[in-house]
Amino acid sequence: QAAREAGIAHIVKMSAIRAAPDAPTAIRRWHGLIEKEIEDAGLAYTHLWPNAFMQNFRRFAPFIKSEGVFYAPLGDAKVSLVDVYDVAAVSVATLTEPGHENRVYEITGPTAISYGEAAALLSEAIGKSVRFDSVSLAAAHQALVDAGLPDWLSEALIEIDTLFLDGFGAPVTSVVPDVTGRPARDFATFARENTDIFQD
Repeated sequence: QAAREAGIAHIVKMSAIRAAPDAPTAIRRWHGLIEKEIEDAGLAYTHLWPNAFMQNFRRFAPFIKSEGVFYAPLGDAKVSLVDVYDVAAVSVATLTEPGHENRVYEITGPTAISYGEAAALLSEAIGKSVRFDSVSLAAAHQALVDAGLPDWLSEALIEIDTLFLDGFGAPVTSVVPDVTGRPARDFATFARENTDIFQD
């Protein structure tokens, strides 16, 4: 509302993958309601729907350094992880170039990989064996609560993991090359460029 009153014509909204006001998961529903507010205000919009960030793997660094392992409740599920540098590049393009109005961009990496495959790529990058151990959704939820997150937020994050187990995060799009004119960055590149995060 403030943007409309200020005469702003176009809003680029950093949202959540496949957000919708009636989405069955909280985080996607919250973003979907905000998207609807922007659209109902009559403003031009670009909704950005990034998949899970490669940079989220940094939270595993303490375990990888000390134990050579990281944990998540994802089993063999594949996720088209996206580098935040690509999300930023798409954001810049939509903010500074014409032709992106009233569009929704689902931003993914160039391929979908399992966390086991990510562990192998991290092993190669840092020269140390790294393995992935899948844990239960209940154990992952409790770990988030034990880390200090409120229960409602822990539950919202576990909802996303549940979707990923069902293949929600596996689709790959061409948004990054289509919008930026260059290939999307892959996880192997992320691993090589962040060895200092994961090495002792």
